[in-house]
Amino acid sequence: GICVLSETSNWASDGGPKFDSDAFWTYSDDHLKRLVLRDRNCPSVFGWSLSNENRPIIMNVFKRPDLMPTQIEAWARWVALCKELDPSRPWISGDGDDDGDGTLPTVVGHYGDEKALKRWSSKGKPWGVGEHSMAYYGTPKQVSKYNGERAYESQLGRMEGLAYECYDLIAMQRRQGASYVSVFNIAWYSMKPLALGLADTTHPPTAEDGIFLTRPYVEGKPGVQPERIGPYSSTFNPGYDSSLPLYEPWPMFEAIRDANAPGGPAPSPWATAPEKEVRPELKPEDSYESVVFLGAETSSLKARLASRGVAFDDAGRNAKKSLTIIDGNYSITEEDVMQLNQRLAAGGDLWIWGITPQTAAAFNRLLPNPVEVTDRSASSLLIKTNARLVAGLNHSDFYFCEIQTTPAMTNGLAGPFVEQGQIILTACDTDWRRWNRVAESIKTAEVFRSERENKPAGAALVIAPAGKGRILINTMTAFYQTDTGTQTLQSMLKNGGVPFRKAEMAASDGIFDLDGNLKKALVCGSFGAESFEAAYSQDFLEGETRLKPLENKKSSGCEWKTAGAMDTGEFNRADG
Repeated sequence: GICVLSETSNWASDGGPKFDSDAFWTYSDDHLKRLVLRDRNCPSVFGWSLSNENRPIIMNVFKRPDLMPTQIEAWARWVALCKELDPSRPWISGDGDDDGDGTLPTVVGHYGDEKALKRWSSKGKPWGVGEHSMAYYGTPKQVSKYNGERAYESQLGRMEGLAYECYDLIAMQRRQGASYVSVFNIAWYSMKPLALGLADTTHPPTAEDGIFLTRPYVEGKPGVQPERIGPYSSTFNPGYDSSLPLYEPWPMFEAIRDANAPGGPAPSPWATAPEKEVRPELKPEDSYESVVFLGAETSSLKARLASRGVAFDDAGRNAKKSLTIIDGNYSITEEDVMQLNQRLAAGGDLWIWGITPQTAAAFNRLLPNPVEVTDRSASSLLIKTNARLVAGLNHSDFYFCEIQTTPAMTNGLAGPFVEQGQIILTACDTDWRRWNRVAESIKTAEVFRSERENKPAGAALVIAPAGKGRILINTMTAFYQTDTGTQTLQSMLKNGGVPFRKAEMAASDGIFDLDGNLKKALVCGSFGAESFEAAYSQDFLEGETRLKPLENKKSSGCEWKTAGAMDTGEFNRADG
Protein backbone atom coordinates (compact mmCIF):
# COMPACT_ATOMS: atom_id res chain seq x y z
CA GLY A 1 0.00 0.00 0.00
CA ILE A 2 0.86 3.67 -0.14
CA CYS A 3 1.03 5.88 2.93
CA VAL A 4 -0.05 9.45 2.29
CA LEU A 5 0.77 12.54 4.30
CA SER A 6 -1.94 14.80 2.92
CA GLU A 7 -0.44 18.27 2.54
CA THR A 8 -2.17 21.58 1.90
CA SER A 9 -1.29 23.80 -1.03
CA ASN A 10 0.06 26.26 1.55
CA TRP A 11 3.67 25.78 0.49
CA ALA A 12 6.00 28.71 0.31
CA SER A 13 9.04 27.50 -1.60
CA ASP A 14 8.13 29.45 -4.73
CA GLY A 15 7.55 32.65 -2.76
CA GLY A 16 3.90 32.59 -3.78
CA PRO A 17 1.92 32.96 -0.53
CA LYS A 18 0.68 36.46 0.25
CA PHE A 19 1.54 36.35 3.93
CA ASP A 20 0.81 40.06 4.33
CA SER A 21 -2.82 39.75 3.23
CA ASP A 22 -5.69 39.03 5.64
CA ALA A 23 -7.51 37.25 2.82
CA PHE A 24 -4.61 34.78 2.52
CA TRP A 25 -5.15 33.50 6.05
CA THR A 26 -8.93 33.32 5.59
CA TYR A 27 -8.56 31.32 2.41
CA SER A 28 -5.97 29.06 4.09
CA ASP A 29 -8.39 28.21 6.89
CA ASP A 30 -11.10 27.30 4.39
CA HIS A 31 -8.67 25.33 2.21
CA LEU A 32 -7.51 23.18 5.14
CA LYS A 33 -11.07 22.48 6.19
CA ARG A 34 -11.99 21.28 2.70
CA LEU A 35 -8.81 19.16 2.49
CA VAL A 36 -9.48 17.30 5.74
CA LEU A 37 -13.14 16.72 4.92
CA ARG A 38 -12.12 15.40 1.50
CA ASP A 39 -9.38 13.00 2.65
CA ARG A 40 -10.31 11.91 6.18
CA ASN A 41 -12.03 8.71 4.99
CA CYS A 42 -9.09 7.68 2.80
CA PRO A 43 -7.36 4.72 4.54
CA SER A 44 -3.96 5.56 3.03
CA VAL A 45 -3.80 8.95 4.77
CA PHE A 46 -1.85 8.78 8.04
CA GLY A 47 -1.65 12.49 8.84
CA TRP A 48 -1.90 16.13 7.85
CA SER A 49 0.82 18.52 6.76
CA LEU A 50 -0.34 22.11 7.30
CA SER A 51 2.36 23.97 5.38
CA ASN A 52 5.67 23.59 3.61
CA GLU A 53 8.66 25.82 4.44
CA ASN A 54 6.54 28.82 5.43
CA ARG A 55 8.86 29.91 8.23
CA PRO A 56 12.09 29.81 6.15
CA ILE A 57 10.44 31.84 3.40
CA ILE A 58 8.96 34.43 5.77
CA MET A 59 12.30 34.89 7.51
CA ASN A 60 14.82 34.46 4.68
CA VAL A 61 13.04 35.42 1.46
CA PHE A 62 10.36 37.92 2.48
CA LYS A 63 12.59 39.02 5.38
CA ARG A 64 9.48 39.84 7.40
CA PRO A 65 9.90 38.54 10.97
CA ASP A 66 6.93 40.72 11.90
CA LEU A 67 4.71 38.20 10.04
CA MET A 68 5.76 35.24 12.19
CA PRO A 69 3.27 35.88 15.06
CA THR A 70 0.44 35.70 12.49
CA GLN A 71 1.85 32.43 11.11
CA ILE A 72 2.23 30.93 14.61
CA GLU A 73 -1.38 31.84 15.43
CA ALA A 74 -2.44 30.19 12.16
CA TRP A 75 -0.54 26.99 12.97
CA ALA A 76 -2.30 26.77 16.33
CA ARG A 77 -5.65 27.40 14.66
CA TRP A 78 -4.99 24.81 11.97
CA VAL A 79 -3.96 22.15 14.52
CA ALA A 80 -7.20 22.68 16.40
CA LEU A 81 -9.18 22.46 13.16
CA CYS A 82 -7.53 19.15 12.20
CA LYS A 83 -8.23 17.66 15.62
CA GLU A 84 -11.85 18.81 15.48
CA LEU A 85 -12.55 17.45 12.00
CA ASP A 86 -10.43 14.29 12.35
CA PRO A 87 -9.64 13.16 15.90
CA SER A 88 -8.36 9.79 14.57
CA ARG A 89 -5.00 10.99 13.24
CA PRO A 90 -2.52 12.49 15.74
CA TRP A 91 0.15 13.18 13.12
CA ILE A 92 -0.09 16.89 12.31
CA SER A 93 3.06 18.54 10.93
CA GLY A 94 4.44 21.45 8.96
CA ASP A 95 6.93 20.17 6.39
CA GLY A 96 10.20 22.01 6.83
CA ASP A 97 8.72 24.21 9.58
CA ASP A 98 10.13 22.18 12.49
CA ASP A 99 7.42 22.25 15.19
CA GLY A 100 6.10 25.69 14.32
CA ASP A 101 7.77 27.38 17.29
CA GLY A 102 6.17 24.82 19.60
CA THR A 103 2.64 24.97 18.17
CA LEU A 104 2.79 21.72 16.15
CA PRO A 105 2.57 18.29 17.82
CA THR A 106 5.33 16.90 15.57
CA VAL A 107 8.68 18.07 14.25
CA VAL A 108 9.48 17.83 10.52
CA GLY A 109 12.67 19.41 9.22
CA HIS A 110 14.24 19.79 5.79
CA TYR A 111 17.81 19.30 4.59
CA GLY A 112 19.55 19.12 7.94
CA ASP A 113 22.92 17.69 8.88
CA GLU A 114 23.47 15.38 11.85
CA LYS A 115 23.51 18.36 14.20
CA ALA A 116 20.07 19.42 12.94
CA LEU A 117 18.74 15.87 13.34
CA LYS A 118 19.87 15.83 16.97
CA ARG A 119 18.16 19.18 17.56
CA TRP A 120 14.88 17.95 16.08
CA SER A 121 14.97 14.69 18.02
CA SER A 122 15.71 16.50 21.29
CA LYS A 123 12.33 18.26 21.31
CA GLY A 124 10.58 15.20 22.75
CA LYS A 125 8.00 14.94 19.97
CA PRO A 126 7.49 12.54 17.08
CA TRP A 127 9.89 13.83 14.45
CA GLY A 128 11.22 13.23 11.00
CA VAL A 129 12.62 14.68 7.80
CA GLY A 130 10.29 15.64 4.97
CA GLU A 131 12.91 16.42 2.34
CA HIS A 132 16.55 15.41 2.33
CA SER A 133 19.39 14.98 -0.18
CA MET A 134 20.46 17.12 -3.12
CA ALA A 135 18.54 14.98 -5.62
CA TYR A 136 16.63 17.81 -7.25
CA TYR A 137 19.24 20.54 -7.17
CA GLY A 138 22.68 18.96 -6.89
CA THR A 139 25.01 19.80 -9.73
CA PRO A 140 27.83 17.41 -10.65
CA LYS A 141 30.18 19.65 -8.67
CA GLN A 142 28.04 19.27 -5.54
CA VAL A 143 27.44 15.53 -6.00
CA SER A 144 31.15 14.91 -6.54
CA LYS A 145 31.51 15.18 -2.76
CA TYR A 146 30.36 11.53 -2.72
CA ASN A 147 31.83 9.93 -5.83
CA GLY A 148 34.39 12.37 -7.15
CA GLU A 149 34.96 12.81 -10.87
CA ARG A 150 32.45 10.11 -11.77
CA ALA A 151 29.64 12.60 -11.03
CA TYR A 152 30.71 14.72 -14.03
CA GLU A 153 30.62 11.91 -16.57
CA SER A 154 26.90 11.32 -17.03
CA GLN A 155 23.52 11.38 -15.35
CA LEU A 156 24.19 7.81 -14.24
CA GLY A 157 27.42 8.97 -12.60
CA ARG A 158 25.55 11.77 -10.86
CA MET A 159 22.86 9.33 -9.70
CA GLU A 160 25.49 6.99 -8.28
CA GLY A 161 26.77 9.86 -6.14
CA LEU A 162 23.21 10.51 -4.95
CA ALA A 163 22.85 6.84 -4.04
CA TYR A 164 25.76 7.12 -1.60
CA GLU A 165 24.30 10.32 -0.18
CA CYS A 166 20.76 8.95 0.22
CA TYR A 167 21.90 5.74 1.91
CA ASP A 168 23.93 7.81 4.36
CA LEU A 169 21.08 10.25 5.07
CA ILE A 170 18.47 7.55 5.69
CA ALA A 171 20.87 5.57 7.88
CA MET A 172 21.54 8.77 9.84
CA GLN A 173 17.82 9.44 10.31
CA ARG A 174 17.24 5.88 11.52
CA ARG A 175 20.18 6.02 13.95
CA GLN A 176 18.67 9.16 15.48
CA GLY A 177 15.28 7.44 15.89
CA ALA A 178 13.23 9.40 13.36
CA SER A 179 9.51 8.57 13.26
CA TYR A 180 9.26 9.74 9.67
CA VAL A 181 12.13 8.90 7.29
CA SER A 182 12.41 10.45 3.87
CA VAL A 183 14.55 11.74 1.04
CA PHE A 184 13.41 13.76 -1.95
CA ASN A 185 12.00 12.77 -4.53
CA ILE A 186 11.78 9.07 -5.26
CA ALA A 187 9.66 9.17 -8.42
CA TRP A 188 11.62 11.83 -10.28
CA TYR A 189 15.13 11.06 -9.14
CA SER A 190 15.32 7.36 -8.36
CA MET A 191 13.43 6.33 -11.51
CA LYS A 192 14.73 6.82 -15.03
CA PRO A 193 12.54 8.65 -17.52
CA LEU A 194 11.20 6.01 -19.88
CA ALA A 195 11.94 6.48 -23.58
CA LEU A 196 8.33 6.33 -24.68
CA GLY A 197 7.60 6.59 -28.34
CA LEU A 198 10.91 7.63 -29.89
CA ALA A 199 12.95 4.67 -31.05
CA ASP A 200 14.73 6.75 -33.69
CA THR A 201 16.83 9.41 -31.97
CA THR A 202 18.42 10.77 -35.14
CA HIS A 203 15.69 13.40 -35.35
CA PRO A 204 14.02 15.67 -32.80
CA PRO A 205 10.57 14.56 -31.61
CA THR A 206 7.60 15.53 -33.77
CA ALA A 207 3.85 15.36 -33.27
CA GLU A 208 3.94 11.96 -34.97
CA ASP A 209 6.17 10.48 -32.24
CA GLY A 210 4.96 9.13 -28.93
CA ILE A 211 2.51 6.49 -27.77
CA PHE A 212 -0.94 6.64 -29.40
CA LEU A 213 -3.65 4.94 -27.38
CA THR A 214 -6.28 3.12 -29.41
CA ARG A 215 -9.09 3.16 -26.85
CA PRO A 216 -11.95 5.37 -28.02
CA TYR A 217 -12.67 8.64 -26.28
CA VAL A 218 -15.95 8.56 -24.34
CA GLU A 219 -17.68 11.91 -23.92
CA GLY A 220 -18.70 12.61 -20.33
CA LYS A 221 -16.71 9.71 -18.83
CA PRO A 222 -14.93 10.76 -15.59
CA GLY A 223 -11.19 10.62 -15.38
CA VAL A 224 -8.28 11.22 -17.73
CA GLN A 225 -8.54 9.67 -21.19
CA PRO A 226 -5.17 10.28 -22.86
CA GLU A 227 -5.04 9.96 -26.62
CA ARG A 228 -1.27 10.44 -27.01
CA ILE A 229 1.64 10.20 -24.58
CA GLY A 230 4.56 12.29 -25.80
CA PRO A 231 8.13 10.94 -25.97
CA TYR A 232 10.07 10.63 -22.67
CA SER A 233 7.10 11.94 -20.75
CA SER A 234 6.77 9.39 -17.95
CA THR A 235 8.74 7.70 -15.19
CA PHE A 236 6.05 5.02 -14.91
CA ASN A 237 4.56 2.87 -17.64
CA PRO A 238 1.17 1.47 -16.58
CA GLY A 239 0.70 -0.36 -19.86
CA TYR A 240 1.35 2.54 -22.21
CA ASP A 241 4.24 0.81 -24.00
CA SER A 242 4.33 -2.98 -23.87
CA SER A 243 8.03 -3.00 -24.82
CA LEU A 244 9.05 -1.19 -21.65
CA PRO A 245 8.91 -2.20 -17.96
CA LEU A 246 6.65 -0.56 -15.37
CA TYR A 247 9.64 1.43 -14.17
CA GLU A 248 13.43 1.37 -14.42
CA PRO A 249 15.37 2.35 -11.30
CA TRP A 250 18.44 4.51 -10.87
CA PRO A 251 21.01 3.51 -8.19
CA MET A 252 19.28 5.90 -5.77
CA PHE A 253 16.29 3.53 -5.72
CA GLU A 254 18.47 0.63 -4.59
CA ALA A 255 20.13 2.77 -1.93
CA ILE A 256 16.76 3.90 -0.50
CA ARG A 257 15.50 0.31 -0.48
CA ASP A 258 18.60 -1.02 1.30
CA ALA A 259 18.76 1.81 3.81
CA ASN A 260 15.10 1.27 4.75
CA ALA A 261 15.46 -2.50 5.28
CA PRO A 262 13.64 -3.91 8.34
CA GLY A 263 15.83 -4.05 11.43
CA GLY A 264 18.20 -1.38 10.23
CA PRO A 265 20.04 -0.41 7.05
CA ALA A 266 21.04 -3.52 5.09
CA PRO A 267 24.45 -4.08 3.48
CA SER A 268 24.53 -2.27 0.17
CA PRO A 269 26.95 -1.35 -2.60
CA TRP A 270 25.91 2.24 -1.81
CA ALA A 271 26.77 2.08 1.89
CA THR A 272 30.35 3.32 1.52
CA ALA A 273 31.42 6.04 -0.87
CA PRO A 274 34.52 5.22 -2.94
CA GLU A 275 37.92 6.66 -2.20
CA LYS A 276 38.77 9.70 -4.24
CA GLU A 277 40.47 8.65 -7.46
CA VAL A 278 43.93 10.10 -7.87
CA ARG A 279 45.16 10.43 -11.42
CA PRO A 280 48.72 9.17 -11.85
CA GLU A 281 51.35 11.88 -11.96
CA LEU A 282 53.07 12.47 -15.26
CA LYS A 283 56.22 14.44 -15.86
CA PRO A 284 55.53 17.60 -17.91
CA GLU A 285 56.87 17.87 -21.43
CA ASP A 286 60.31 19.40 -21.90
CA SER A 287 59.98 23.14 -22.36
CA TYR A 288 59.91 24.56 -25.87
CA GLU A 289 62.77 26.86 -26.81
CA SER A 290 60.30 29.18 -28.50
CA VAL A 291 56.56 29.61 -29.07
CA VAL A 292 55.65 31.23 -32.40
CA PHE A 293 52.23 32.56 -33.38
CA LEU A 294 50.69 32.35 -36.84
CA GLY A 295 47.55 34.33 -37.55
CA ALA A 296 46.17 37.73 -38.44
CA GLU A 297 47.83 40.81 -37.03
CA THR A 298 44.62 41.62 -35.18
CA SER A 299 44.13 38.08 -33.83
CA SER A 300 42.29 38.13 -30.50
CA LEU A 301 43.62 34.63 -29.78
CA LYS A 302 47.21 35.84 -29.54
CA ALA A 303 46.20 38.71 -27.24
CA ARG A 304 44.20 36.40 -25.00
CA LEU A 305 46.94 33.79 -24.70
CA ALA A 306 49.57 36.45 -24.08
CA SER A 307 47.44 38.03 -21.34
CA ARG A 308 47.30 34.65 -19.69
CA GLY A 309 51.05 34.22 -19.61
CA VAL A 310 52.08 32.60 -22.90
CA ALA A 311 55.54 33.94 -23.87
CA PHE A 312 55.53 34.30 -27.66
CA ASP A 313 58.89 34.58 -29.44
CA ASP A 314 58.34 35.22 -33.12
CA ALA A 315 62.09 35.50 -33.63
CA GLY A 316 62.54 31.86 -32.69
CA ARG A 317 60.88 30.30 -35.73
CA ASN A 318 63.91 28.14 -36.49
CA ALA A 319 64.52 26.92 -32.94
CA LYS A 320 65.24 23.20 -32.72
CA LYS A 321 62.32 22.58 -30.36
CA SER A 322 59.57 25.02 -31.24
CA LEU A 323 55.80 25.21 -30.91
CA THR A 324 53.77 27.10 -33.46
CA ILE A 325 50.30 28.11 -32.26
CA ILE A 326 48.06 28.77 -35.26
CA ASP A 327 44.83 30.73 -35.03
CA GLY A 328 42.14 28.33 -36.27
CA ASN A 329 40.26 31.24 -37.82
CA TYR A 330 43.24 31.92 -40.08
CA SER A 331 43.25 30.41 -43.57
CA ILE A 332 46.83 29.29 -44.13
CA THR A 333 48.50 29.87 -47.50
CA GLU A 334 50.62 27.52 -49.61
CA GLU A 335 53.70 29.34 -48.33
CA ASP A 336 52.52 28.78 -44.74
CA VAL A 337 52.06 25.06 -45.47
CA MET A 338 55.60 24.77 -46.82
CA GLN A 339 57.15 26.56 -43.81
CA LEU A 340 55.06 24.59 -41.30
CA ASN A 341 56.06 21.29 -42.90
CA GLN A 342 59.68 22.33 -42.54
CA ARG A 343 59.15 22.92 -38.83
CA LEU A 344 57.50 19.51 -38.45
CA ALA A 345 60.41 17.88 -40.29
CA ALA A 346 62.80 19.56 -37.84
CA GLY A 347 60.89 18.13 -34.87
CA GLY A 348 58.72 21.13 -34.08
CA ASP A 349 55.10 20.90 -32.99
CA LEU A 350 52.03 22.70 -34.35
CA TRP A 351 48.90 23.56 -32.37
CA ILE A 352 45.86 24.61 -34.39
CA TRP A 353 43.77 26.53 -31.91
CA GLY A 354 40.04 26.80 -32.63
CA ILE A 355 39.77 25.30 -36.11
CA THR A 356 36.46 26.13 -37.82
CA PRO A 357 34.37 24.57 -40.61
CA GLN A 358 35.41 27.47 -42.85
CA THR A 359 39.16 26.91 -42.38
CA ALA A 360 39.25 23.10 -42.21
CA ALA A 361 39.87 22.65 -45.95
CA ALA A 362 42.91 24.91 -45.85
CA PHE A 363 44.38 23.09 -42.85
CA ASN A 364 43.77 19.68 -44.44
CA ARG A 365 46.58 20.53 -46.92
CA LEU A 366 48.90 20.39 -43.91
CA LEU A 367 47.51 17.48 -41.90
CA PRO A 368 48.70 13.87 -42.28
CA ASN A 369 45.03 12.83 -42.38
CA PRO A 370 42.02 15.06 -43.09
CA VAL A 371 39.90 16.41 -40.25
CA GLU A 372 36.19 17.20 -40.24
CA VAL A 373 34.76 19.99 -38.10
CA THR A 374 31.26 19.29 -36.75
CA ASP A 375 28.56 21.52 -35.32
CA ARG A 376 28.83 20.45 -31.68
CA SER A 377 28.29 22.70 -28.68
CA ALA A 378 29.33 21.75 -25.14
CA SER A 379 29.93 23.41 -21.78
CA SER A 380 31.68 20.49 -20.12
CA LEU A 381 34.43 18.21 -21.39
CA LEU A 382 35.75 14.81 -20.34
CA ILE A 383 39.34 13.62 -20.25
CA LYS A 384 39.66 10.59 -22.55
CA THR A 385 43.38 9.87 -22.31
CA ASN A 386 45.77 10.23 -19.42
CA ALA A 387 48.13 12.36 -21.50
CA ARG A 388 50.83 14.68 -20.16
CA LEU A 389 48.90 17.66 -21.40
CA VAL A 390 46.14 17.05 -18.82
CA ALA A 391 48.32 15.68 -16.01
CA GLY A 392 46.96 16.75 -12.64
CA LEU A 393 43.65 17.82 -14.17
CA ASN A 394 40.25 16.15 -13.86
CA HIS A 395 36.80 16.27 -15.43
CA SER A 396 35.93 18.94 -12.87
CA ASP A 397 38.57 21.25 -14.34
CA PHE A 398 36.75 21.15 -17.69
CA TYR A 399 33.26 21.71 -16.28
CA PHE A 400 32.18 25.26 -17.10
CA CYS A 401 28.38 25.04 -16.83
CA GLU A 402 28.04 27.21 -13.73
CA ILE A 403 30.83 29.70 -14.30
CA GLN A 404 30.09 31.09 -17.77
CA THR A 405 27.14 31.64 -20.06
CA THR A 406 28.86 30.78 -23.33
CA PRO A 407 29.68 27.21 -24.38
CA ALA A 408 33.29 26.09 -23.99
CA MET A 409 33.17 24.88 -27.59
CA THR A 410 30.81 25.17 -30.54
CA ASN A 411 32.55 22.71 -32.89
CA GLY A 412 33.79 19.13 -32.60
CA LEU A 413 36.38 17.11 -34.48
CA ALA A 414 35.85 13.96 -36.55
CA GLY A 415 37.35 12.16 -39.53
CA PRO A 416 40.60 10.24 -40.19
CA PHE A 417 42.79 12.70 -38.24
CA VAL A 418 40.78 11.92 -35.10
CA GLU A 419 40.56 8.19 -35.83
CA GLN A 420 44.32 7.89 -36.32
CA GLY A 421 45.23 10.33 -33.56
CA GLN A 422 44.83 10.38 -29.78
CA ILE A 423 41.71 12.03 -28.35
CA ILE A 424 42.63 13.86 -25.15
CA LEU A 425 39.40 15.78 -24.49
CA THR A 426 35.88 15.22 -25.75
CA ALA A 427 32.51 16.88 -25.23
CA CYS A 428 30.44 15.37 -22.43
CA ASP A 429 27.37 13.61 -23.83
CA THR A 430 25.31 14.99 -20.95
CA ASP A 431 24.19 18.57 -21.43
CA TRP A 432 24.29 19.79 -17.82
CA ARG A 433 22.86 23.14 -18.89
CA ARG A 434 19.53 21.33 -19.20
CA TRP A 435 19.80 20.41 -15.52
CA ASN A 436 21.15 23.35 -13.56
CA ARG A 437 18.50 25.92 -12.61
CA VAL A 438 15.85 24.25 -14.77
CA ALA A 439 12.30 23.60 -13.50
CA GLU A 440 11.91 20.33 -11.63
CA SER A 441 9.08 19.17 -13.88
CA ILE A 442 11.30 19.01 -16.97
CA LYS A 443 14.97 18.81 -15.98
CA THR A 444 15.28 15.03 -15.53
CA ALA A 445 13.73 14.25 -18.90
CA GLU A 446 15.72 17.05 -20.57
CA VAL A 447 19.06 15.62 -19.39
CA PHE A 448 18.02 12.08 -20.27
CA ARG A 449 17.06 13.30 -23.74
CA SER A 450 20.39 15.13 -24.15
CA GLU A 451 22.25 11.86 -23.55
CA ARG A 452 20.15 9.71 -25.88
CA GLU A 453 19.68 11.96 -28.85
CA ASN A 454 21.95 11.62 -31.85
CA LYS A 455 24.59 14.32 -31.99
CA PRO A 456 27.68 15.10 -34.08
CA ALA A 457 31.12 13.89 -33.04
CA GLY A 458 32.58 15.96 -30.24
CA ALA A 459 36.31 15.39 -29.94
CA ALA A 460 37.70 18.63 -28.52
CA LEU A 461 41.47 18.12 -28.37
CA VAL A 462 43.34 15.62 -30.55
CA ILE A 463 47.07 15.04 -31.05
CA ALA A 464 48.73 13.09 -33.87
CA PRO A 465 52.32 12.58 -35.07
CA ALA A 466 53.42 14.42 -38.21
CA GLY A 467 56.95 14.38 -39.65
CA LYS A 468 59.30 14.36 -36.66
CA GLY A 469 56.87 16.47 -34.65
CA ARG A 470 53.23 16.50 -33.67
CA ILE A 471 50.06 18.36 -34.60
CA LEU A 472 47.48 19.25 -31.97
CA ILE A 473 44.01 20.50 -32.87
CA ASN A 474 41.46 21.85 -30.40
CA THR A 475 38.04 23.43 -30.74
CA MET A 476 37.60 24.81 -27.20
CA THR A 477 38.19 28.53 -27.53
CA ALA A 478 35.83 30.04 -24.96
CA PHE A 479 36.62 28.36 -21.67
CA TYR A 480 39.25 30.69 -20.26
CA GLN A 481 37.22 33.86 -19.71
CA THR A 482 37.09 33.10 -15.99
CA ASP A 483 39.77 32.63 -13.37
CA THR A 484 38.91 28.93 -13.13
CA GLY A 485 39.19 28.43 -16.88
CA THR A 486 42.46 30.36 -16.98
CA GLN A 487 43.94 28.11 -14.30
CA THR A 488 42.96 25.06 -16.35
CA LEU A 489 44.46 26.60 -19.49
CA GLN A 490 47.72 27.47 -17.78
CA SER A 491 48.01 23.98 -16.28
CA MET A 492 47.59 22.44 -19.73
CA LEU A 493 50.15 24.72 -21.35
CA LYS A 494 52.68 24.26 -18.55
CA ASN A 495 52.20 20.48 -18.81
CA GLY A 496 52.86 20.82 -22.52
CA GLY A 497 56.15 22.65 -22.00
CA VAL A 498 54.95 26.12 -23.02
CA PRO A 499 57.22 28.78 -21.45
CA PHE A 500 55.40 31.35 -19.32
CA ARG A 501 55.98 34.82 -18.09
CA LYS A 502 54.03 36.32 -15.21
CA ALA A 503 50.57 36.95 -16.61
CA GLU A 504 49.15 40.40 -16.31
CA MET A 505 45.89 39.03 -15.01
CA ALA A 506 43.06 40.83 -13.30
CA ALA A 507 42.71 39.93 -9.64
CA SER A 508 40.13 37.24 -8.97
CA ASP A 509 38.09 39.68 -6.91
CA GLY A 510 38.35 42.48 -9.48
CA ILE A 511 35.52 44.44 -11.04
CA PHE A 512 36.09 42.88 -14.47
CA ASP A 513 36.95 39.33 -15.48
CA LEU A 514 39.89 38.54 -17.74
CA ASP A 515 37.96 39.38 -20.90
CA GLY A 516 36.56 42.67 -19.67
CA ASN A 517 33.13 41.40 -18.62
CA LEU A 518 31.66 43.20 -15.60
CA LYS A 519 31.75 41.03 -12.45
CA LYS A 520 30.86 43.53 -9.73
CA ALA A 521 28.71 46.64 -9.60
CA LEU A 522 27.40 49.17 -7.13
CA VAL A 523 23.61 48.92 -7.31
CA CYS A 524 20.68 50.66 -5.69
CA GLY A 525 16.94 50.05 -5.54
CA SER A 526 14.68 52.10 -7.79
CA PHE A 527 14.25 55.80 -7.13
CA GLY A 528 12.04 58.43 -8.71
CA ALA A 529 12.98 60.51 -11.76
CA GLU A 530 10.86 62.14 -14.45
CA SER A 531 12.89 60.68 -17.29
CA PHE A 532 16.05 58.80 -18.14
CA GLU A 533 17.80 62.07 -18.95
CA ALA A 534 16.62 63.66 -15.70
CA ALA A 535 18.02 60.77 -13.64
CA TYR A 536 21.53 61.69 -14.78
CA SER A 537 21.20 65.46 -14.83
CA GLN A 538 23.33 67.67 -12.64
CA ASP A 539 20.26 69.05 -10.88
CA PHE A 540 19.04 65.57 -9.95
CA LEU A 541 22.42 64.39 -8.74
CA GLU A 542 22.76 67.44 -6.52
CA GLY A 543 19.12 67.67 -5.47
CA GLU A 544 17.24 66.42 -2.44
CA THR A 545 17.32 62.80 -3.62
CA ARG A 546 20.85 62.81 -5.00
CA LEU A 547 22.89 59.63 -4.93
CA LYS A 548 24.98 59.46 -1.78
CA PRO A 549 26.75 56.10 -1.75
CA LEU A 550 29.65 57.47 0.28
CA GLU A 551 27.57 59.43 2.81
CA ASN A 552 24.61 57.45 4.09
CA LYS A 553 24.48 54.76 1.40
CA LYS A 554 20.84 55.52 0.63
CA SER A 555 18.86 57.23 -2.11
CA SER A 556 15.12 57.82 -1.63
CA GLY A 557 15.22 55.17 1.08
CA CYS A 558 16.92 52.62 -1.18
CA GLU A 559 20.21 51.23 0.03
CA TRP A 560 23.35 50.94 -2.09
CA LYS A 561 24.97 47.52 -2.14
CA THR A 562 27.88 45.87 -3.89
CA ALA A 563 26.41 43.14 -6.10
CA GLY A 564 28.24 40.28 -7.78
CA ALA A 565 27.22 38.68 -11.03
CA MET A 566 25.53 35.30 -10.72
CA ASP A 567 27.14 32.26 -12.31
CA THR A 568 25.21 33.12 -15.47
CA GLY A 569 26.84 36.55 -15.59
CA GLU A 570 23.58 38.33 -14.77
CA PHE A 571 22.96 40.97 -12.11
CA ASN A 572 19.46 40.04 -11.01
CA ARG A 573 19.83 39.67 -7.25
CA ALA A 574 20.27 42.70 -5.06
CA ASP A 575 22.24 40.72 -2.50
CA GLY A 576 24.79 39.58 -5.09
